[in-house]
Amino acid sequence: MIRATRILATILCVTAGLLATATAAEPSIIREESFPSPALGTPLHYWIYLPPDYEATKGPLPVGYLLHGAKGEGADWVHAGHIREVADEMIAAGQIAPMILVMPDAENSWYVNSRAEGGAGDYETAIGQDIAAWIESRYKASTLRSGRAIAGISMGGFGAFRLAMMHPDRYVAAASLSGAFWSQMTPEIAKNPRVERIFASAFPAPIDVEKFIRSEPQTLAAGLKGMPNPPAFYITFGRQDLGGVMTEGPKLYEQLREIGVPVRVTSGDGGHEWEFWGSALPGMLAFFSETFNRPAATVRSGG
Repeated sequence: MIRATRILATILCVTAGLLATATAAEPSIIREESFPSPALGTPLHYWIYLPPDYEATKGPLPVGYLLHGAKGEGADWVHAGHIREVADEMIAAGQIAPMILVMPDAENSWYVNSRAEGGAGDYETAIGQDIAAWIESRYKASTLRSGRAIAGISMGGFGAFRLAMMHPDRYVAAASLSGAFWSQMTPEIAKNPRVERIFASAFPAPIDVEKFIRSEPQTLAAGLKGMPNPPAFYITFGRQDLGGVMTEGPKLYEQLREIGVPVRVTSGDGGHEWEFWGSALPGMLAFFSETFNRPAATVRSGG
């Protein structure tokens, strides 16, 4: 009788284990891929994160596009930011909805079109149009504005904001982590050799100051005034960051708030580095999840 009881208990344990395995979520997927970008005329390389149980998901899923900083690449989000682990943990805890994350390479392009000037290439179009069309045709990705958001660190923050401001019909939200905004560009500053090196791949020397100012988020933000449902914006930076980052971000926050655009600003301990950006990822992803599939105008603004 004892032997039969033990056998039955073993069978029940094995059965329970098999049922648990059958019902356990499939792990998330991280892939390194490329596609032929019409705007660049060459393949565009990117990393993509697919949430747990992606294959079983009917979809469509919202998509966040994550832009790297100067001298960086899409892989930075994976290896330095540990985006897969952060997203997995937040999805498992119910803190964010499952989403797709796409992390493209864009050289030091500042996410502008510059092929005509001999720059890195037409990355504004490649990132703003080509990659979304590719992802939405091959993955269970939302094709709606309400399911599309964009974010970036440093140079990528500049790019994310300018793309969302230039094409507000494409993105429901945009986030900047230590965004490298340059509202004070003047002919004198543009002639500085260090500044010329920073922008060499996007605004080749001599820098066209008028073109630069037209490309700046502070200039583009004015076009959102009076828009019935503008994108929502999220700004964060480290309190030990570069002086310009700590002044330009709050300045842009005040500008957006004054014209009635939903915007949120936060700060934390850290400098212009992944130690801070990694700590800021949960807030950024939570902001995305909050804004997906709802009118941006209903998103809470504030500090």
